[in-house]
This record gives sequence, structure tokens and C-alpha cells, in this order.
Amino acid sequence: MISQPQILQVRGFLDTAQSVLVLIGPDSNLDVLAASSALFLSLEQSGKDVIYASPDLPSSASPDSSSEIDQNLIGVDRVRTEISNKNLIISFDYAQTAVEKVNYHIGEETNRFYLTVAPQKGHQPLNKDTVDIGYVGAEADLIFLIGVADYESLEHLYLGNEQLFTDTTVIAINNFEATVGDVRLNTAESLNLSSAVAEIIRQTNLEITGDAATNLLLSIEETTDSFRSLAITPDLLETAAWLMRQGARRVRRASSSMPASVPSSVPVKPNKSQLHKSQSQVVKVKKVAKPKQNIVSG
Repeated sequence: MISQPQILQVRGFLDTAQSVLVLIGPDSNLDVLAASSALFLSLEQSGKDVIYASPDLPSSASPDSSSEIDQNLIGVDRVRTEISNKNLIISFDYAQTAVEKVNYHIGEETNRFYLTVAPQKGHQPLNKDTVDIGYVGAEADLIFLIGVADYESLEHLYLGNEQLFTDTTVIAINNFEATVGDVRLNTAESLNLSSAVAEIIRQTNLEITGDAATNLLLSIEETTDSFRSLAITPDLLETAAWLMRQGARRVRRASSSMPASVPSSVPVKPNKSQLHKSQSQVVKVKKVAKPKQNIVSG
């Protein structure tokens, strides 16, 4: 259960953090995707520099995904498969005898950085088509893990970045007792992760967007069978109402318009045309003459 001291602790970390990682494991389900994407969108709306990442792209982030529910989740298409954001690195094919010197200058008017590689006389300039630009190393002030059981399940996001997880505060949000994280928020007593994350966002004063609220409400509706579940509590209904006040939109999913069968215990009221037809069908009974009795006199 998430306690009030834990909420205050999370709010304190959020107040001082500028760069945040939101990480999920591979094969994350709808609830994890909804909760993590909503947290990502809310952190971004609150002015944080956020990276949302997973070792593998979720199925809903793939162009080939055919999942109707997942396609309704907003922000999942922004999941990355790497968290490097620290050092910009430029690489290209290089031959030592072909380069005379390397220098740089900064344009005062353009405020741009220029790197110049001058070739040796008699050699062709370096091939610009071989230039690769990327980042190495990761840096963050705060890390959120959503539905992550252990660091190893993060694969390359963790391996090679172990020091980052040691030096940075890690907040783990799970519906089970976690073994990782400096702050471990167990949402097992909540209906699902999304309802718990909705409360975390509300109580830590993050700025929630309508898209984030829609993701959370969609997951809550899916878990409760569109609020028909007997597990619904007053607190959950208050959370759903708060999400709708923040701009959450209810997602209509395709369903059959008529039930496949009607239970025999449920009386079916005929419509007017059926009633008229049944009343007009009068069964005529042919009268049968009684046999005459022969009276025998003595």
C-alpha cells in the first residue's frame, strides 16, 4: 500500500529533479503501458526532461500492431529502446595518413559548433556519408520503474549503465513486493497500476494532460469491465471522476449490439407486432357430434 509519507517523499524528489527516466520491461501489459505513458506525459507537461524507454518496443508502438485497445493509448509510440543522453559522439571512417588536422570553432552569429577535418594533400576529403551521430552514456536525476521486477529484465538499459542506477534515486511502482528501487511503491491494494498512478500524479501535484487522463481511465475501464465489476470501490469512482474532470475521454470499443443468447430466467417482452400476430392466431376446434345412445325398453 502507498503510504502518505511515501507520497511526500516522491513529491520531494520530483520538486528537485529535472531529468527523469520512465522505464518499463519487455512485454508490458495494457495496465503497465497506460500507467507508464500517463506518468511520462504528465512529467513532460510539468516541464521535466523525460526519456520513456523499454528494452523492446511495445506491440502498440509498432506500425504492425493490430491491438485495438493498445492503439488507443497515447504516447506509447514515443517509447525508445535506449537511454543514452549524455555525451554527443560523432564517428566516421578514418585513415590516419589521410588527415592533416582537426580543429573546431564556434560561430558568433549563428551560435553553432563547427568541427573541421582537413585532409592531407593528395587525399580525398573524408566521406560525409560515413558520419554517424549519437549519444553515449546516460544521465538522470530520477528514475521511475513501472512494473519492473528486477534490473536484469531491463537488459541493455541497465547493463552498462549500472552506475547510473546506483547514483540516481530509483522509484519502483509495482503491484507486487519489489526487490529493486530506493523507494518501493506497492499498489497491490489498488485495483490496478493505473488507478494508483492516477493518485500519485494527483497527490504529487504533477500537471496531468487530457491524453494522460484518457490512458489511465481506459485501463481502469478495461480492468472493471466498464465499471460493471463488483470490485469497484468509492475511492476508485472518485479517481475516475477526477480523471474525467482533467479531460479524460472514454474510449468506445466495438461490441456486438445484441447478446448472443438470453438466459431462460429473464422474461422477454414481445413487441407490438409479435403480440398482434399471436392474438390473431385463433385455433379453431371442430365440434364432434356426440353418438346417439340406443334406449332399450324392457
